Amino acid sequence: MAHIKVSRFDNLSKIAELAGYEEGNNLSKYDGKFFYIYDISQEKLDAAFRKYKDNLEEYLYEPFREEKIMFLRGEMEALFQSFYNDSLKQKFMETLNISSARGMKNRAAYILQVFDWSDSIEKYLDRTKKKLDKLSCVHKILDFKIDLKTFKSKNPNINLKDALEMKD
Repeated sequence: MAHIKVSRFDNLSKIAELAGYEEGNNLSKYDGKFFYIYDISQEKLDAAFRKYKDNLEEYLYEPFREEKIMFLRGEMEALFQSFYNDSLKQKFMETLNISSARGMKNRAAYILQVFDWSDSIEKYLDRTKKKLDKLSCVHKILDFKIDLKTFKSKNPNINLKDALEMKD
């Protein structure tokens, strides 16, 4: 039985894969400090762990960053949905189409604020991803926070009633 000392953040499935361990095999265990693999030599596991450590960017940091971005996206989308659910967003879209077709520029501009705010999620997440890409520490990636208050403060706070009352 081969074993290596690992951190709780190490990607054990990637280490096992690099060692030639077949997925679904129940011949490994992690005790909180050491990772054990049966039926693989110590030399093979050590070589796999060296390769893993030499490629932490690909095997450890990138997956953590991707998970963090997905989590942050969910937070931002939930915030947006708390103000403008899908049904309301659809009504805004229909009203925007009709208003644009009728040349009602003020009403259309008013409604477009919602979609601009929605688009700002992607722009904000792109900037956030660039900041996360500079981090090479799992703890810093996990502790990275976004300022939802600032995003929330940029909500245009429009409503359908006001949009429909606009006669342009």
